[in-house]
Amino acid sequence: MTGRLTKRAAEPQGGLLVEPPISRERASEIVAQIISDRAWQQIRAAFHDHGRRERALAASKLSRSKGDDQSWHMRKDAASKAIEAAMAKLDAVRSKHDFFLEEASEIYAIKSQGRSAAANENARRALDEAYAALLRAVTIVERAEPMEIETPTAAYSRDLLVRKIRNALADDGIETRLSTGFDLGQLERKVRLTDLSAFEKLIAGFLIGDEKHPAAFSAWLRGALADGEKQG
Repeated sequence: MTGRLTKRAAEPQGGLLVEPPISRERASEIVAQIISDRAWQQIRAAFHDHGRRERALAASKLSRSKGDDQSWHMRKDAASKAIEAAMAKLDAVRSKHDFFLEEASEIYAIKSQGRSAAANENARRALDEAYAALLRAVTIVERAEPMEIETPTAAYSRDLLVRKIRNALADDGIETRLSTGFDLGQLERKVRLTDLSAFEKLIAGFLIGDEKHPAAFSAWLRGALADGEKQG
């Protein structure tokens, strides 16, 4: 599995489900065959899985590189420093404006409630609670240690997606023929998207891969699906 998996330092966070970028009707038009509801649900499930893998890739890396914005260690250090800076500013407000905070709290309570300020209406106390919350937050961040979770690389995730789409269509009796490198190479002009098979056009319609370079796109798709067959 060399080159197919990468490691992340944390579990993926939640997010919206990734759906096919085109409708079942439009997809059916591209392949010139009606895609059944069963096959379409399988295609949607493939996109959902792909979206989860994309979210996993967005998690922090185990990298210690200072130039890597996705590094767990760099993110941890940056988060700790940011919270500590906020604590310092908050502490400065408490120290510099302590007397005024008491005055403001009392005046606000009298004008709005017709009485002296209760403990939970005191601005200084609110700042004390905010400081305590920031202290808890920085403690959590500093004590957290990275995990080691394997997830498919972005390239391998795309390969898995197109394989599942191909299998869903094939099981539905829909042709999933690919163009051959030989046939495309016989063209006396630059390969166009219109030269590709219906299945390849569908994958392009799903915005998977780089359809702006049709010849390379077709070659990638042949490799991704052939590799999947080798893996069984």
